[in-house]
Amino acid sequence: MMPKITLFLNRKIVGSVALCFLFPISVALFAKDLSCHPKKVQAAIAQSSFDSREWKKLLDEYKAKHPEKYKAVCFLLSNMPLHTQSYLVESVDTTMVDWLKIADERYYKLVQHRSDTSLYNPYFNKEILAKADQQYRKATEAQTFYAPEVSFGEITDISHLSPNFMRQHIEHAFAAKERNPFARGLDFQDFLNYILPYRAMDGTPIEDNSKYSDIYEKYLHADTTQNLQNIIWRYNLTADRLRFWGGTYPFDEPLGSWEMYFLNTGDCVNKADRAVINLRACGIPAALEYNIAYKLWAGRHYHVSVPTSRGWETFNPEESLPEYRHKGFKAALNVYRIQFAQQPNAPFTLRGEEEPIPDELSSPFITDVTHNVAQIVSLALPFTPKSNHRLAYLASFRASDYGLLPVTWGIIDKKNCCVTFQNVVPNHLYYPIYLNEEGETIGFDSPFFIKADSIHNGFSIQRFETKEHRPIVGYIERTYPRKPEMLEAAQRAVGTFVIASDDEKFTSADTIGRILKAPNTTWEDLPLATKRPYRFYRVCGASAHQHVYLSEIAFLSDCDTSTYTTTAPYNEHLTPEENERWKQLWDAPIKDCIWKAEYDGRPQTAPDRWPDVTLKLSTPKRVNRLRYLIKHAGNTIEKGETYELRLWSNGYWKKVATYVAEQSNLTLTGLYEGQLYWLNNIHGKQESLPFIIDQEGQQFFPQGWQ
Repeated sequence: MMPKITLFLNRKIVGSVALCFLFPISVALFAKDLSCHPKKVQAAIAQSSFDSREWKKLLDEYKAKHPEKYKAVCFLLSNMPLHTQSYLVESVDTTMVDWLKIADERYYKLVQHRSDTSLYNPYFNKEILAKADQQYRKATEAQTFYAPEVSFGEITDISHLSPNFMRQHIEHAFAAKERNPFARGLDFQDFLNYILPYRAMDGTPIEDNSKYSDIYEKYLHADTTQNLQNIIWRYNLTADRLRFWGGTYPFDEPLGSWEMYFLNTGDCVNKADRAVINLRACGIPAALEYNIAYKLWAGRHYHVSVPTSRGWETFNPEESLPEYRHKGFKAALNVYRIQFAQQPNAPFTLRGEEEPIPDELSSPFITDVTHNVAQIVSLALPFTPKSNHRLAYLASFRASDYGLLPVTWGIIDKKNCCVTFQNVVPNHLYYPIYLNEEGETIGFDSPFFIKADSIHNGFSIQRFETKEHRPIVGYIERTYPRKPEMLEAAQRAVGTFVIASDDEKFTSADTIGRILKAPNTTWEDLPLATKRPYRFYRVCGASAHQHVYLSEIAFLSDCDTSTYTTTAPYNEHLTPEENERWKQLWDAPIKDCIWKAEYDGRPQTAPDRWPDVTLKLSTPKRVNRLRYLIKHAGNTIEKGETYELRLWSNGYWKKVATYVAEQSNLTLTGLYEGQLYWLNNIHGKQESLPFIIDQEGQQFFPQGWQ
């Protein structure tokens, strides 16, 4: 039998001492009071900074009177401990808030009685709306508002959000569900996922959803409209136009939801996050999604997805309307949806005890929805390493971060020595990897390109394994494959022709040359059939396209000079003696010409908006040759630049050597057929992708396959 203990505490020290003695008792009472509620809910409330009795009051009331609201509050509470925000807006200038509310009122008066057609026509935009918002914007930008007070640091939702906030939020969500047909038609689980959550993604501060619905419901008319495209059109129009009333964003600090009234505050992440919150607050189901990477370039993109009769359709807020399987996803890799609840198939949930997972895939809330927007295939690979981990990954190449980006995961089957990947995007080059105990990447199979087979509804695999029977010499011309749009420009250049005349208007002209094959990415020469001197020479776009796709143009002569003459650009296909023979003719001082796309020295630009480029000489001169460079992305080897060569070896890119380019290509010895190499400019000036060398030593980029 436990002895009875009586405590006599000085009131001045009761805080610290009493807490030590009474904590076990309070925990026991707390557990007993909440024992009728789910364990995850109990655990969450234990982390709350608010009185547990208030949480209990809310839970008990909903459990007794509103079963669906009880499920909703349990859903939110169970997942709140994992959610955080990175800053808190402590206060904002109330004068600014009042000013922005007036902007909303004035805009609404302009549009409230207008049909969709009259909302967007030249007269209304120019004569009414533009005059009103420009005047207000100038007045806004002339105001001096106090900067918001912001505290930074990781703040958990469960510690920050109160039972009162929770009650108001749930009541608002259920009211929106009742009055909006788009929410009424949802099953309850979809309501929990796509209407109820108070946040779309972590990091941003939380505010009462009624604030968002107060602004947007009056514009969307969602309760009387059956067409979701119309609602999103109205949302885009409203969100875009409201920014013009606030003008340029005036602060260095974040402002939370009030940022939606200002220009220059919306990248794709911000716009998508705000759109999901605004739409949900108005009873429109919406999900925040992003593609983790692209097949051929770096970066990710956030968008919004909404459910329709055809399935989930995606759009870019303030820019586009919902579209089913948008063609832009052909360039993307896996697409992930950010849910509020922890997802059972996320690596965070699937991993073994203390198993490291890649940062890019570490969110507890992601679920792969690539199947909604593109074709995917399931793939099993052999897995024989001795590892206690449960997960392996397929990585895509990324020039930063050691050349790897894990984009999808698979569960290791130790019994059958394999790993199965359920969501593989075809037509891409992958690197099979797993992580060791320190989180380092280890390769467990050879890299491969998986290609979709549309005929048999399957796929084929091309593996890249080193064939080390004999070294070969490789001829390297680029760090990145020629881009489709640049290859198209080269094809459109076929048929480009040169004419000459003594008439500035070219009323009468002689055709003296024509490009007959698609140009490469180095300087090339077109010999001209020039029988006599002319004053005017013109390069004309091919008749099929009538635009000049040549990036750089030089009119050359080997016998005439003018007031403006320089050494011709160097053509590596000619000998030094042949290069010295040619001089470039100009029709003005060079400093007055180099602003033009055809003379600016940049291969990425071209006078492709124009049908022709003309050389106007003061006196007749003989132009014997056109030296030209096709428009390209600037990813060729550049003379004088330093390049680092790496090869793929057991899960990482191993450095081989460093080279300084002496011309627009590198001749490298000791390479092997089938081996994946990566050549990058050490100063990061150029894009880069892995390549292989074929038997003839030619460079080939497998990631460019389609």
